Amino acid sequence: MIDKHLLSALKLSLISVGILFGFVIQTHATSFSLVKTIDLLPLVFDNPGNPGNHEVDVVGNELYVQNWILDRYFRIDPGTSTLIGSFALSDGILMDNHGSEYNPTTGRILHASDDDDGGTLTYDAFFETDINGTVTRGPFDLFGPGDNSEDPEGLTVDPSTGRVWVSMWGSQGIFEIDPIDGSNPKNIYVGAAPELGFNPTTGKLFFADNSGGIWEIATNGTGLEMVFNAGTGINGMAFTPTGDLALSAGTHLLLYDSDFDADEVFTTSGPAPTPEDSDGDGIPDDEDACPNSDLSETVMIDNWDTGVDSVLLEDGCTISDLIAECAEDAENHGEFVSAVSHTTNSLKTEGIISGKDKGMIQKGAARAAIP
Repeated sequence: MIDKHLLSALKLSLISVGILFGFVIQTHATSFSLVKTIDLLPLVFDNPGNPGNHEVDVVGNELYVQNWILDRYFRIDPGTSTLIGSFALSDGILMDNHGSEYNPTTGRILHASDDDDGGTLTYDAFFETDINGTVTRGPFDLFGPGDNSEDPEGLTVDPSTGRVWVSMWGSQGIFEIDPIDGSNPKNIYVGAAPELGFNPTTGKLFFADNSGGIWEIATNGTGLEMVFNAGTGINGMAFTPTGDLALSAGTHLLLYDSDFDADEVFTTSGPAPTPEDSDGDGIPDDEDACPNSDLSETVMIDNWDTGVDSVLLEDGCTISDLIAECAEDAENHGEFVSAVSHTTNSLKTEGIISGKDKGMIQKGAARAAIP
């Protein structure tokens, strides 16, 4: 019986041969049009004769190009093709880092590194940094102690679910890994897949083969088909939120427009994310002085209903939140009553509550067993 992995490898090899000789090419309905090329030589390389290898990532409206020979990450504006800034990891572990991708759900960059290419690590690793280069998680041994032969090259993340995949230079294909520590790899066998990207508009994985072919496959490993051939070796791959595609090849960035986004330009920004609002009061957490408000209709003090509407204030706090704060800060009952008196005086002065409301709240505070 032929091993299924061997059979898959043979199938992909035959398709790759077809790419080279012009037959057996399966194309995808989605089209990608090259709309812009950015010369990276003056931006991210210090030695044009030996520029080294690099990855590309999309962060908001910017492209991040990682040159792992220089141990630096470069921020590039795709509209103006200019360099915005750069950073390096303080402990140098980016030196042997190959695959990386920004996760918009966490605001962090995930990395996979290959121990074969120098740097301070002695194992294939998975780790996380913030967008300034500070390591926030890891590094973890990607495939366990003593197993450092996989040669990770690409990494991608599904921004909606947080699922993470790593691709390999050799014949091992693509592995889904635990996004927390890189453990429990699950193989999607496609043969060599040096570069990898997740297309958020289709929910499928894209990878580049060693001949510059761009392929698509479902996350369950089915539906392998060729999308197009870039005609050159690919160093890195990343998708924008709108489904446009960025490839790094040699010393250039190749920016492709996708027919998914109904325009003819490379667009990095997708729909504006919905701000997090933990308590559902309509005020985003980053603007909310009380992100976990008590949204009771009336002010309750020690299980006694004052009958006063618990108004939501402009800063995101309710009157109930203010009374609860008085209770938390008081060392004895007298301090609590005094704090409530000051708070209700201010609310009445501002026209938020009436004199009657003030009296009901103060009455509740006086009769309450707080603290």
